[in-house]
Amino acid sequence: MRKLLIGLAIVLTSCVGPVDIDRAVQQLRQQPAATPTTATADATAEAVKQVIEAADRAQQTAFATGDPSVMRVTATPDYYDELTQINTDLARGGVTGFTLVGIEWGDVTVSGTTAAATAYETWRTTYNDGSQDQRTDRN
Repeated sequence: MRKLLIGLAIVLTSCVGPVDIDRAVQQLRQQPAATPTTATADATAEAVKQVIEAADRAQQTAFATGDPSVMRVTATPDYYDELTQINTDLARGGVTGFTLVGIEWGDVTVSGTTAAATAYETWRTTYNDGSQDQRTDRN
């Protein structure tokens, strides 16, 4: 920024006379430090949402194909084990398939390398007797 200011001062000097560079730099230093922009925060929140949506799709695919390995990309080892057990329990309970109908997003926060999100996910579940139900859960 200082180089830009000096360059601008040189151009202005040639057009309008002397410019007090020290004063201009001092005014620049008095401006508040930049904070993360809303656009940056929005992009980070959107990335968190995309990871959650990818994890939902992976669980759905794992259940439909019987191949839980597709969930490894979006889950920690402990969470992968938990999801695998959930899918096994669903199948044993008569579930033949499930589909994510939609997500309504609550707060998404990021602090360093940790993120937290509230999602209200609506899933449609199909059972081995042909019946279906749909419910929304807070995750």
